[in-house]
Amino acid sequence: MLKIAVCVKQVPVVSMLKFDNETRRIVREGVPSEVNPFDLQAVTACVIIRESMPVEIVVVTMGPPQAREALVQCMALGADRGIHLSDRAFAGSDTLATARALSLALAREAFDIIFCGINSVDAETGQVGPELAEMLNLPQVTGVSRIEISEAGDSATVTRLNDDGHQEILCPLPAVFTAAEGIGPEIYPSREQMEAAEAKPIETLSAVDISSDTEPLGVSGSPTWVGEVYSTESTRDGVIIRDLPADEAVAQLMARLESRGVFGDRRADEVPSDPRDVRQPEGANGGTWIVAETLRGRVRPVTLELLGEAQKFASCVGSRVEAMLIGHGIRDHVGELTAYGADCVHLADTPKLEHYDTELYTGILARAIEAHHPYAVLIPSTVNGRDLAARVAARLGLGLTGDCIGLDTDPEGRLVQLKP
Repeated sequence: MLKIAVCVKQVPVVSMLKFDNETRRIVREGVPSEVNPFDLQAVTACVIIRESMPVEIVVVTMGPPQAREALVQCMALGADRGIHLSDRAFAGSDTLATARALSLALAREAFDIIFCGINSVDAETGQVGPELAEMLNLPQVTGVSRIEISEAGDSATVTRLNDDGHQEILCPLPAVFTAAEGIGPEIYPSREQMEAAEAKPIETLSAVDISSDTEPLGVSGSPTWVGEVYSTESTRDGVIIRDLPADEAVAQLMARLESRGVFGDRRADEVPSDPRDVRQPEGANGGTWIVAETLRGRVRPVTLELLGEAQKFASCVGSRVEAMLIGHGIRDHVGELTAYGADCVHLADTPKLEHYDTELYTGILARAIEAHHPYAVLIPSTVNGRDLAARVAARLGLGLTGDCIGLDTDPEGRLVQLKP
């Protein structure tokens, strides 16, 4: 019999989301919650698999007592039993500490497949799945939109969505998959199904039930935390030009831009950066690294954007900008990377690296970080970038912040990441 675990999360209804500025955490008490939609689709996908072969479906969640409702809803849709990690010791967990707790609970049993949603709608980091896979030493495939299990039950053929379309991947089991939109129908149970699910077993686990050492759990095991919360207001005028002939609309737009000084003589008020033909020496703080990406033989624009941002940041912390490029036939990109701000480029170039492979790329990047001790590593928030960053962070026990829109340092020299 195939044994599948689905990690589910109860998330606040987005339209009613609140934030506590003092604790710097999402307020869940008194806010209606629902099962994360991607997790729900993973459950229904597993129920469909069970139509063609024997499968036991176990749903797992971590959260306060009310998170039990998420397990009941999933069992009403067809899951057989639930596991609930509930303890104040888990409070304040970042993604690394969350993955660590889940991995300890899941390691108590032998699962053939572990599913997570591709991300949760309240945080959208997509980090727990890859971090969980690393901690359990399992292969991973993220962004799975279709899954087919072999007759022997020892492998799965999955469709993985990426920035260039999709891939068909044959993956040995056991493995960790993250569920993307469309992997299963998003359906909701009836009242009768919910009542019947109340009779299904739920095992409640505390921190000491999964580990005698609780220090790596919760806040104490979280290398990232929320420092400050800022409210931002739009400075846009909100003017919309509509219902006019094209020539009049263009004339009105040009007049408005001219009145704002767009076409006048202007000078940048920023301090000009150092000429890029003067390379910076390696600083005492280690380099600011950019993990470069290519697509269809060209350096991706997001890499060049990160190089520009890194120049501003690196000058503040006394480090130089270094690019890390992994692939095959990539040496020709070195000139472009240095032209856009890299003081040096680390290359891993071999035919085996022509196509992105999570395990190979993780091993190379993790070993490079251990060898060179960079101050910070910036990875594009692409499909492969998210897949790689979380696995590397888990392997090295490093903090990871997704979807950053800015970088800074605090008075103690620690990295501050700004995210929406």
